[in-house]
Amino acid sequence: MRAHALRTREIVLRHPWLIQISSPQALRALTPSRMAAAERALSSLDGLGLDIDAMMAVVGTVTSYVHGAVSAECAQHTLMREQGWDSPDDLRIALGPQMRYLMSTGRYPTYHRYLREAVHKDDPQWRFETGLDSVLDGIAARLDI
Repeated sequence: MRAHALRTREIVLRHPWLIQISSPQALRALTPSRMAAAERALSSLDGLGLDIDAMMAVVGTVTSYVHGAVSAECAQHTLMREQGWDSPDDLRIALGPQMRYLMSTGRYPTYHRYLREAVHKDDPQWRFETGLDSVLDGIAARLDI
C-alpha cells in the first residue's frame, strides 16, 4: 500500500489535472488503467488474513489520505504558479502580513511554535510520507497485520 500511495502521488504531481476529477466523474471514468491500479492496491493486501471488505476499506482509507494530501500540495503549486511565485519563501513573503497579524493575536500558540521550530516546512515528500506512515501504522495496529 505504501508503494502504491507513493506511486500515485508521483503520477498526480506530474498530472495535477487528475486531482480535479470529482468523485461522480471518476466513478464514470472506469478505465483499464484505473482498474489495474485498484487491482494492484487490493492484491498488495491479499494473503494478510483480511477479508475482502477490510481490504477494500484499507484501500479506500489510503486512497483518501493520498487524495487529500496531494490535493493540498497541488493547490499550493497552482497558487504559486498563478501568482508568479517561484519558491515557498515567495509564498511566505506574500502571506507574511496576514500571518503576522494572526500570530500577534496570541490565539494560535501551537501554530506559532510550528512556524518558529518546524524543519520540514518545505519538504512535501517528508510530510507526505510521515502522514502516510501514520495512516498505515494505524491500519496495521487496528487490523493486527
